[in-house]
Amino acid sequence: MKKLLIAAEAALICCATAHVCWSAGLLIGVNFQGRFADGNPATINDNSSNALAASAVAGVIAQSHWNNDPSLYVDFNPHTVGPLFDSSGATTPVVLTATARSSWSSGSGHSDADHTLLNGFADPGLQVSTPETATFHFSNLPPGSYTLIEYTTIEGAGRALADSTVGGTTYFTQAQPGTDFDGTFVRASNRNLAGVPDTGNYVRFDMVSPDDGGNLTLSVTTVPDPIAGFGIAGIQLQQVPEPRSIVLVVVGMLVVLKRLVVRSLAIRVRRPQ
Repeated sequence: MKKLLIAAEAALICCATAHVCWSAGLLIGVNFQGRFADGNPATINDNSSNALAASAVAGVIAQSHWNNDPSLYVDFNPHTVGPLFDSSGATTPVVLTATARSSWSSGSGHSDADHTLLNGFADPGLQVSTPETATFHFSNLPPGSYTLIEYTTIEGAGRALADSTVGGTTYFTQAQPGTDFDGTFVRASNRNLAGVPDTGNYVRFDMVSPDDGGNLTLSVTTVPDPIAGFGIAGIQLQQVPEPRSIVLVVVGMLVVLKRLVVRSLAIRVRRPQ
């Protein structure tokens, strides 16, 4: 019986942990449709084919029900998207307010949902001598910890460098051209200002939290370059369980299991032979 109890405890820990991890909570995705569809400026201001269908599954954290933003960003005028849907299609109270210099297309195409996600982008700004900053402000977020994924891209070749910041964490990275995207998501993770910016198509912030008012902001500052501008193709936010909650769930379930086993043993001992 002791071996059975140990095995049951081990199984319960695995099941409880897996359940908490898979029920990670709120998941929201925003897709910036850019300014034109296919890398051809002749279709400028027609970004309809860069929208993701509700059933389309895309992203590092695979999800459907992306929120499409068709806004043609101009000169950092604030633009609001929302209330936003979550990955199940349910309406949330969360709202995104964004500012950017412009919007454009990376030329990644539409061969699948991931390519469509990266095809349009909001542009923080292309300035030869002056850095510019785009902001993406989420409000009405439930309290807790989140993973934030920023999808990065550029049109054509060039050194598209930017500093991406959430809270006290900044990444110094280079965006992968949309035409180089082969369906593989590559994380850029350089946090050393003096280091060499690594190239990727997404930046991931772990364990970031909104303030007491439910506000969380991603700011993206371009590094001046005369050739290419850094683009933000989309953003994902996923709420993650607090470690304390996981421990409490597991411990509580173990206590219940032990009581059940002890009660079963007591009944067996009292049963007439």
